[in-house]
Amino acid sequence: MTDWKTIFDEPSPTVDRVKKRVEARFKEIMEEDRIKKEGKEVAQADAEAMKQEQKAQDEKTREQEEHEQRMNMGYKSDAQRAREMTLRLEKFRQRESKK
Repeated sequence: MTDWKTIFDEPSPTVDRVKKRVEARFKEIMEEDRIKKEGKEVAQADAEAMKQEQKAQDEKTREQEEHEQRMNMGYKSDAQRAREMTLRLEKFRQRESKK
């Protein structure tokens, strides 16, 4: 059997430098991937927080609109009641004046 040897099998300063560079670059790539992953998670968390905030704002706006509608309906019904009472009073006065 032939014993194959490569330049990487024998210790040399050049090979050690190349190995160190490769290992350093590998660590950099792993760190970049970790940062990207964390960045995506942070971005997702921020997006979720913004969605929740928007949902809360929409709910608050909807409640305000409903309150305004209820208030407007109340005023309208008061105005309607006043008109009805005025009409009744006018009819009553007309009947009384005919007598």
